Amino acid sequence: MRWTPGRIWTARYVDGPYVLREGNRLVVSFTDTTEARRWTDRILREVLIHGGRHYGLRLCHGAALELGAGGLLITGESGAGKTDLALKLAHALAAPVVTVDRGTMGHHHGSFCIGTLPFGMNVHHATLSDLGCTTPDLARRYPPIAGKHYLSLPDAERWCGITRTPWTPITSVVQVVRSTTRTRWYPMSSEEISDAVAAADTSATDPGYQTDWLGLAPNTPLHPSAIGDLHAGWSLHYRPDHPLPQDWLTDLKRAILPAVPS
Repeated sequence: MRWTPGRIWTARYVDGPYVLREGNRLVVSFTDTTEARRWTDRILREVLIHGGRHYGLRLCHGAALELGAGGLLITGESGAGKTDLALKLAHALAAPVVTVDRGTMGHHHGSFCIGTLPFGMNVHHATLSDLGCTTPDLARRYPPIAGKHYLSLPDAERWCGITRTPWTPITSVVQVVRSTTRTRWYPMSSEEISDAVAAADTSATDPGYQTDWLGLAPNTPLHPSAIGDLHAGWSLHYRPDHPLPQDWLTDLKRAILPAVPS
């Protein structure tokens, strides 16, 4: 992607559309209309990342559950098992799923929160297979790219059980690490929790999102998230084909139950 600064900003995505910005107007050119939704969502995510800096918003890569008055953020590298774990915990805890891919991250009414990104979501093919969602219609409408299907938000709600939520206060964090032996866990320190939250900040960790191509906020730095609301965190070395450790589930419930209204 490259840009030409000036009163009118012009951006060109590699193998993608041209984007022109004049003030608050964006004009996007497409040669392949079947890719229009995916590219439009990509551009809107960049608007959110860079334009949202003025309002303390960022793009979060992770899964999140809503747990009454609190919530659980699940972080980790792509393919670590975040979506699989989120769906299993949602079933075990009867908790709504806020996101399984990317969401908005910031502060709302003084609390550190995660919200459902109002665009599409990338979901692993294996995860959709586990949910029984790999139909011919799905493959035709959402051809897999690098093993993932980019679902529209309505279909993510339908197939993955996403509950669209603008803001969910996060009180606990799980950092997922793919395990080749067995599933094991340990509590994280406050410093490790801070590092896990920082790693979920897409605009700070993904090189593809670190340059403000459309000139929305060229001189506005991101401020570190205050995570004083987070009172528990775990590192989970996870094998999706192994059962979740009961001692960890007990510790998790003990930490989140005070935040859930009786």
